[in-house]
Amino acid sequence: MAVVVGAAMLGRFAAEVTGIHAKEVAGEDLFQSQAKADEVSMSEKERLWEIMVEMTQAGRKIDPAANPRDKRLLEAKYQIFLESIETQRRWREKMEQAAKTD
Repeated sequence: MAVVVGAAMLGRFAAEVTGIHAKEVAGEDLFQSQAKADEVSMSEKERLWEIMVEMTQAGRKIDPAANPRDKRLLEAKYQIFLESIETQRRWREKMEQAAKTD
């Protein structure tokens, strides 16, 4: 659902921005350069925020709740995750060392 809503927000923003700035460059490619796209992005960023606020429902608080067994399982999964990150770093270092040219 979040992807659909996000795409709708960006689509609405793009349509509005294109409509506003198309008048400035009638007949030309609206974003003919990255510099122009960056300029428009900075000048219109508040409008994107307004659209996001308008199209997003109010959130609700959900407190975490888990029984002792679930907490143990989640803790074990987290420890395995941390170990996998460390393993990946060691492997990356080994591959970088092996790939160095003499």
